[in-house]
Amino acid sequence: MTTGTTPRYRAADLRAFAAALARAVGLPADKAATMAAILVEADMMGRSTHGIEHMGHWYLPDLERDVMTKAGDVAIVADHGAALALDGRYLPGTWTVTRAMALGFERLERHPVVTIAVRDSHHVGFHAAFLRRATERGLVMILLDTNPYFEAVAPASGIKPVFSPTPVAYGFPTAGDPILVDFALASTSLTSVERANRLGERLKGKWLIDHEGRASDDPKALLGQPKGSILPLGGADRGHKGYGLFFMVYALAAGLSGFGTPASPRGFASAVFLQLIDPARFAGRAAFEREIDVIVEACHASPAAPGGEPVRVPGERAMKTYRDSEANGVALFPTVLKTLKPWAEKLKVAIPAPISG
Repeated sequence: MTTGTTPRYRAADLRAFAAALARAVGLPADKAATMAAILVEADMMGRSTHGIEHMGHWYLPDLERDVMTKAGDVAIVADHGAALALDGRYLPGTWTVTRAMALGFERLERHPVVTIAVRDSHHVGFHAAFLRRATERGLVMILLDTNPYFEAVAPASGIKPVFSPTPVAYGFPTAGDPILVDFALASTSLTSVERANRLGERLKGKWLIDHEGRASDDPKALLGQPKGSILPLGGADRGHKGYGLFFMVYALAAGLSGFGTPASPRGFASAVFLQLIDPARFAGRAAFEREIDVIVEACHASPAAPGGEPVRVPGERAMKTYRDSEANGVALFPTVLKTLKPWAEKLKVAIPAPISG
């Protein structure tokens, strides 16, 4: 069906389209399919800034120029059973994290908690898609990543960027939908700034500072020259809180993986921290879900603020959108296929047709 003026597309068609684009520039089929699945899931959950549009701006150019590694596996740097350090070898981040999770799932058969640190992964993508795959197995998952030399976010009180936007994500099962938390330690994401700049729009808040430290909602404050910064989570008034969390992620992801600062920086390289926890090996899964359900019910029972929406728990809207996308098709942001059309024409890959009414 087509809803209103926004055409919808079958998720399977979008996955096939994205995978075909990746294969056309030399990515092996298994890695192409994983990349497509993670990216399309972002669109399915309503997070279009992290969906298949990434392919046109970031992934396909790096694949075509042989910047992103295409073949082979991650390398094991250290293996202590329940603790692993991996070298991602600049393979696709969507595939690298999926591969690390598969190793983690295997290790959970012998250990209640498995922790994996990965260095030199390409851009990881939409974290909540990975979380959902873990919570479906009844597991708790923590996923952090940072780019040790991509400077976009200023430290609290500073005006020169030091950190990458640095996503933090965690998910856990409940008796119903999982709790999925996925946010960046920056006041806004780089992709949101870039999209606003392409569309000639301002941001919804003064989340940036220019090179002189003046607060701004103009994307050019960050993207222009001299370069500005994104404010840390909490903004000008409470940015010290987000700033403090940057150090936690940097230590766990870059520190534990031994990423370091390469002599030849690569733009999308990430250090990743991934932890999988099996509640069944603690007080039991039933006890875990019972405790979580109590707080979920309390949140839902809290009266909404005047004029506000009913209280939701993290991930509730994303899962509702995901199910709607599965049943009725994925509503793509208007710029997505415009971005990918030149690539589709160049690589001779057919753009999927929308679902007809």
